[in-house]
Amino acid sequence: MGVTELTALSLRAASDLLHRRAISPVELTEAYLVRIERWNPHVKAYLTVMAEDARAAARRAEAALVARTDRGLPAPRSSPTGSRPRTRRSCAASAVPAWSCWASAP
Repeated sequence: MGVTELTALSLRAASDLLHRRAISPVELTEAYLVRIERWNPHVKAYLTVMAEDARAAARRAEAALVARTDRGLPAPRSSPTGSRPRTRRSCAASAVPAWSCWASAP
């Protein structure tokens, strides 16, 4: 598959191809890195592209698939900031500022 075909896949289709070993995580990651390299100068979507970290993660994912230890994506334990996961609560038609409609999960 070409770069355009790989980056046009849905997550479900990409996952299916990865688990059937029709494509590798390294191949998929490289396709996205090529796309980022091509389009980012125009759209400026990424401030920092950590290509080597992405490649290392893809190699680990490939090793996990080969070892059959992959069980899907792990559920996050907390947000990237280290706080508890947040959930949206209803603030429809209220005088409460929109940013306060997010509450910490129990």
